[in-house]
Amino acid sequence: MQTAYANAAVEHQTPEDSVRLLVENYMDLWNRHDIAEHSKLLAEDADLVNVVGMHLRGREEIQRQHEQLHRTIFSRMVSRILHLSVRFPRDTTALVHVNWEMRGAGRLPGWNVPEPRTGVMTMLLVNQDGKWMVRALHNTDTIPVPSLPGE
Repeated sequence: MQTAYANAAVEHQTPEDSVRLLVENYMDLWNRHDIAEHSKLLAEDADLVNVVGMHLRGREEIQRQHEQLHRTIFSRMVSRILHLSVRFPRDTTALVHVNWEMRGAGRLPGWNVPEPRTGVMTMLLVNQDGKWMVRALHNTDTIPVPSLPGE
């Protein structure tokens, strides 16, 4: 299956449009549980730190972990982008922040996350041979914190 990102006419888009398309495709493939195609958006030497602090190294390790999650606790989940921002520290590097929402994830004993879950992904994208790839990603849940005394 060809991804929408792979089929897009990216040569006629601005760099920001291309980056936004990659992130939207990343989320679409995630929601379709198509982890094989999803993983093709990662650089071979990608790094990922997930919401529980696991540091995964390399496309293959990330793909294996995501396939396991999507066979189990993520088999019925759906995520959506709430907000997306893009900055370009260099012409070939994009820093992306994605505020997301997830519904329908399975529960784990002792891990009481709200429904829907919300969080923030920080993504470092690099342009390799004219194609944007995810080089690093750090994902975190947004946890409601009670107000401090005096606020």
